[in-house]
Amino acid sequence: MFVTEKGVMVWRCESVGFFRSLPAGDVSFSADGSLLAVTFGPTLTVWVPETNLLKCSLTEVHSKNNLRYVVKILFTSVMSEIMSYV
Repeated sequence: MFVTEKGVMVWRCESVGFFRSLPAGDVSFSADGSLLAVTFGPTLTVWVPETNLLKCSLTEVHSKNNLRYVVKILFTSVMSEIMSYV
């Protein structure tokens, strides 16, 4: 984010990420902005926004033939916890 000469705060996309050719879904930043969680179908991914480094991924497998998609993610007040809803 930066402030223009007119004092307007704007956001600028500086990079784009992909994961296994899946469309991105819900996103959530940690309270301090150091982590970004993004859903890709049945997979929850956690990234370091400053470097675009993938920290981890977790895929919800309901059964071998029936993957359930993650539809909502939230960081809790405890920064190390992420809630997801399938």
